[in-house]
Amino acid sequence: MDSLFKYKWAIIGIVAMIVAGSGLFVGKLQEKKFLTNLHSSMGFTLMDVDYQMYSLKDLPKEKFLLLILTPDGIPTKTVLPFARFSAKSKSLTEIGIEIALVSKLSVDLLKNFQKATRFKGKVLLDPSGFIGRKIGAWTTQNETTNWNYVIIDKDMNIYWKTSAQQPLLIEQLVDSVRRFVK
Repeated sequence: MDSLFKYKWAIIGIVAMIVAGSGLFVGKLQEKKFLTNLHSSMGFTLMDVDYQMYSLKDLPKEKFLLLILTPDGIPTKTVLPFARFSAKSKSLTEIGIEIALVSKLSVDLLKNFQKATRFKGKVLLDPSGFIGRKIGAWTTQNETTNWNYVIIDKDMNIYWKTSAQQPLLIEQLVDSVRRFVK
């Protein structure tokens, strides 16, 4: 019994490490399931660059949403084409299409891009790529090099999508989407 008291602090330390280690292990096993359930229960809700939450449920029923999913690194050579797109984006909002840029990039990079291109739409953060994968624009968690365009309604029904190496011209988008916008 004396030998047990002699090593009581070592035994307590070992038991504490085992309990803490098993808690971390079990927590990691549950993390993926928790995050998946969290996203599915939130529907389509992302944070914008002003740290405000944006939900697709807030979109009026008669409107559509054009999601522009950026590549993982926005090359500087795409700033000018996207600035041209931004300058003419009113032609999409006039026919009932709201515009949101969705990216895995950091807030600072996206704010700089938004300022440089004078983009007036929502800029949303999807650091895990969950929404991009859910709608089929980002097929894996690997690096994304294309610009992806998806038009959805508030119920996440996909009406049109495409992918391109460079930002599309606004005229290309307007011509493509006029067929389903009333």
